[in-house]
Amino acid sequence: LREAIEAMPEVKSARVQRVMPDRLQITIVERSPYAVWQRASGNVWLDCDGTSLSKESVTGLNASQFIAITGEEAPKAMPELCALQTHLPELEAQLVAAQMVGGRRVNLWLRRSDDAMMEVLLPEQHAMVAMRQLNAWLVDHQLLNQPIERLDMRLADRVFVKRTPVDKEPKNPHVHLANAGSI
Repeated sequence: LREAIEAMPEVKSARVQRVMPDRLQITIVERSPYAVWQRASGNVWLDCDGTSLSKESVTGLNASQFIAITGEEAPKAMPELCALQTHLPELEAQLVAAQMVGGRRVNLWLRRSDDAMMEVLLPEQHAMVAMRQLNAWLVDHQLLNQPIERLDMRLADRVFVKRTPVDKEPKNPHVHLANAGSI
């Protein structure tokens, strides 16, 4: 019975216990959507394990309320992205989209305070270490208040910053790179 219940796509795990004298107690943990995998063939909802959910189980949900993820092997990135919920909530709160690149590494898109996007290129190895550092910069240096278009963290010993071109900078007076300190 447990195997039959767990075979349902919406069920992550099930536990069946016999309650004497003549009852069964069934406990089910459902899969919850975390991201929308955008594919040429259409959107696929993914849970934190990277398992795709049936269309019936996500009926009525608005895709724009979830993280968008792209790339052929996007489901592989889901466990690390979901770890952000628990370990790096400041980063997760600003995460709009992610892209699995070549099945090896991930790029993130974060919403800046001026509603523009900042692209973050994570390393192939030790991505969680880089995300922890990024989270610290978000908190300590208010990185999302800065006119930064791209942050390249692919090398372990240095970070490359691409500023937003001056003609595209927001006309927001509280956005000044000089206030960021060193990163």
